[in-house]
Amino acid sequence: MTDLGTAMTFQDQLNDLNRLYFFREFAFARTRFTPAGGTELELADSLILLGDDLMAFQAKARDAGDPTDPSREARWFDRKILGKATKQVRDTLRYLDDHHPVPVFNHRGHRRELSPTGLGRVHKLVCYEAAPSLPEAQRNVRYHLSSTAGLIHLLPAADYLGIVRALLTPAELFDYLDFRAELIARWPDHVRGLPEPALVGQYLVGNAEALPGVQHIEALRRLRHDIDRWDISGILHNFADRIVSPEADELYYPIVTELAKLKRNELAEFKTRYLLAREKARGDDIVLPYRFMCPRTQCGFVFVPVPTSLAQHKQRALENFTLGAKYAFKAPKCIGMVTSPDGNGWWSVDWCYAEHPWRQDPEMDRWLRDNFPFREVSEVELRRYSFADQP
Repeated sequence: MTDLGTAMTFQDQLNDLNRLYFFREFAFARTRFTPAGGTELELADSLILLGDDLMAFQAKARDAGDPTDPSREARWFDRKILGKATKQVRDTLRYLDDHHPVPVFNHRGHRRELSPTGLGRVHKLVCYEAAPSLPEAQRNVRYHLSSTAGLIHLLPAADYLGIVRALLTPAELFDYLDFRAELIARWPDHVRGLPEPALVGQYLVGNAEALPGVQHIEALRRLRHDIDRWDISGILHNFADRIVSPEADELYYPIVTELAKLKRNELAEFKTRYLLAREKARGDDIVLPYRFMCPRTQCGFVFVPVPTSLAQHKQRALENFTLGAKYAFKAPKCIGMVTSPDGNGWWSVDWCYAEHPWRQDPEMDRWLRDNFPFREVSEVELRRYSFADQP
């Protein structure tokens, strides 16, 4: 695992890393706020907010110009990492409790408001960049348990960068921190002292009950990313302009959030159907929509190919099929896309989002019974990761 470099401050590097890997919509660097009648406060050095889940970072870096030796670095670690940084994490939680809602701004400049009542998982991290002479005993401290803040993950900069490069999606990063916390709870003494790649490798295998050990690094070494199968960054380009709704700004975030919640195996299912719909729209035949549901996030997806001859009906088709797929899945949420050729060798793509509690609807039941408009689906368990020795 390599370091983050030295061209900017460590905090700036951390913010840029989160922005580049985890969507500008969900990365927050402007976290200072002024409560009514008070002075300016700062929530954390960096935030990632994905739906209701929050990741709060404190960043600490050793001044390269300071005198250094193992004893000085050990004192720096105790004072700055175990002392000041963990206190700042506790302050972040206290500010959320005392001053909610707290306004923060993402890398698109859009405002969000944070309140503890609206949050699900809250992961606390201290990322630090130490001098090379930091003793091994301090480098091997992987976590801090606070009586008020709970578990705080401690990660050297190089290790955090390695985690991001291995997992690549925000959903997997949140999932890894859940898994890491479970390992710490089960095996606190074994986690201390293990290199981070061993913990990442054990996450890839997916067995928190196994004794942590360096042998799990092999899984990380063998990991196959297969990025072309699941990367949808090209699909998301200019995404906000393609939403079919007068409330486009309000619907943009729910749709992008649901996509960001998908792990790479789920994103591969999304991308496969998206490309199939686009390809089938080239022909003149009417083709049944493609669809799938992600039980983990309780969101359905439907992909509607529309030939050029029927393009004038595509918005109605999009809304009807989105609502129909949502109902058939008995899902609380559904995302629909419709695509048709635009006549210039490209495709027109429009999006729709529906979210409301599922309720029995006799009219919808009759429509689905008399003229079922979808392909049949079956439940399958997706492979979490692919490795070099697998077909």
